[in-house]
Amino acid sequence: MSQKPTAKLALGTVQFGLDYGISNLTGRTPKSEVARILKLAELNNINTLDTAKGYGESEAILGELGVEDFHVISKLTPSELKNNTAETLVKQSLKALRLSKLYSMLFHNAESAMQYPGAVQELQAQKVTGIISKWGYSVYNPEELEQLLNKYELPDLIQVPYNHLDNRFEPLLKELHANGVEIHTRSTFLQGVFFMNPEQLSKFFNPLKDYLVALQEGFGSSESMASALLFWVLEKPFIDKVVIGVNTKRQLESNIRNLGTSSAILLPKPFNVPNELLMPNLWPKN
Repeated sequence: MSQKPTAKLALGTVQFGLDYGISNLTGRTPKSEVARILKLAELNNINTLDTAKGYGESEAILGELGVEDFHVISKLTPSELKNNTAETLVKQSLKALRLSKLYSMLFHNAESAMQYPGAVQELQAQKVTGIISKWGYSVYNPEELEQLLNKYELPDLIQVPYNHLDNRFEPLLKELHANGVEIHTRSTFLQGVFFMNPEQLSKFFNPLKDYLVALQEGFGSSESMASALLFWVLEKPFIDKVVIGVNTKRQLESNIRNLGTSSAILLPKPFNVPNELLMPNLWPKN
């Protein structure tokens, strides 16, 4: 990896505006802690923030703290597009973020792009005017991404889940990256499931338990395990940014400090995992 590993990191911000994540026991991150996280990110060449109108107060908090030195990506959802144009929603995000332009505006899911083809045209027009630099999609499975690619022209940027167990998108990512599409990945730690006690997970996660036991036994600490899991994704040449979420400055410090200190060789052999285990939107609520 020629550039500094941290330069490929992007900071997820959903936890700045909502209680988010199956392993999150601390709730929403206080604004004062968000400020410390942003400062540390900036000092470590992490220049991209991933947010969305659907992330509660996230955009507003980022705007209050000042994020003009970051590349900010936001997203549109079907519920918002039902009563608003994409142009209006871009303006609302810019106002909340206190910015004059966005690095990118994505459709928050395939549904929002498939249902509103006019919104795709609007984002393309916003790119021409320079209000956004890139447009694209955040998607959950390869089939819906293929549908979008067949329906519309090539996007500038896509964001997909990708981790040591979830490689469903890999063939598409390699092809798209070769064609100039910027690739961002999320769910590096499967929303924290990789670190949870297998015996405390619901029966829904039973197919993962042997893997989780082997994973956790292979490392001396959760920090070293996180380092291996994160670096395994970061070193993929077809991935441009890896979005990670943290609730505290200490968590980000740990990720940065330990990055590359643990070998991915120690990771257990991946196996074919049922799709519903890889997609948090399909997990049981309780």
